[in-house]
Amino acid sequence: MIDRRHLIALAMLAAAGAANAKAAPNAQAPDFTLRQLNGPNLRLGEQRGRVVLVNFWATWCGPCRVELPHLSRLHDKYRGSGFVLLGVNIDEDPNVAKALAGKLGLTFPVLLDSKKEVVGS
Repeated sequence: MIDRRHLIALAMLAAAGAANAKAAPNAQAPDFTLRQLNGPNLRLGEQRGRVVLVNFWATWCGPCRVELPHLSRLHDKYRGSGFVLLGVNIDEDPNVAKALAGKLGLTFPVLLDSKKEVVGS
């Protein structure tokens, strides 16, 4: 079972990865705004104060396809406790991401980074 300490550790690892591991310990993750697959733009800074896991994925990534359903279940289980999971898709064609997200029944917000503005920074 994953408890709150583990969720915080996962969020810290995700934040460090988003900053290319250049962020100082206990530093805030760099802010970004991306369009949601099924909704308006979402800004990371609006999630401050919550436990946030940012997961970068692509449809062509085999391990991503395996982990996405597990992450969706994690999101469903802990979202009532303030846990936020953001799936950042890096495919060039958002329709491909939309098809896989629908097929897998993803319940967390899928953000689109088709221009690699966030993953490349």
